[in-house]
Amino acid sequence: MISKNIRSNNNQPFLLRPAGKDYLWGGRRLNDDFSKGMDLYPLAETWECSTHPDGLSVAANGMFEGISLDKILKQRPDFLGKRWSAGGMLPVLVKLIDADKDLSIQVHPDDAYARRNENGQSGKTELWYVLDACKDAQLVYGLHHDVSKETVQLKNIYRRFRFRKTMCFMWKRERSMRLGPESCWRRSSRIPI
Repeated sequence: MISKNIRSNNNQPFLLRPAGKDYLWGGRRLNDDFSKGMDLYPLAETWECSTHPDGLSVAANGMFEGISLDKILKQRPDFLGKRWSAGGMLPVLVKLIDADKDLSIQVHPDDAYARRNENGQSGKTELWYVLDACKDAQLVYGLHHDVSKETVQLKNIYRRFRFRKTMCFMWKRERSMRLGPESCWRRSSRIPI
């Protein structure tokens, strides 16, 4: 519980301590190049601003130090403005990602599927900003044509795109995608309002 004293002062900024994820495809760049200082290897993702239960951000300083962002926002919904109220859930998830190896192909669900099969969550539209990428970095996204369960593993059915540093992408829900190795970017997943 946040004290009454803290609730009365809403103009003091605070930094967030991210959650780290050690997925197999990660690397060392988030610690080496971005000074995350996390005792994880591989370090695949840092969730910089998150109220997601699988990786909560925690206030790193100030009057909220040590308190998770979801708890802060439940006590102070005014921090999100007058138009948003979701009981402490932030409508974005900001990540830094280091893909040292190929990621698996992912399909992000639409709202109806996510609510039905993902514990009431919303679908996921993503915005990616590439902070750095090797010369041959590529993204596999979408399909050239409709596929069946039998043909989904064929390599020539996926669209491929080479990308470079400072590129920005927005991916709508229901799009399949996979990031190639040696890529590092900022990803912001927005929960639709």
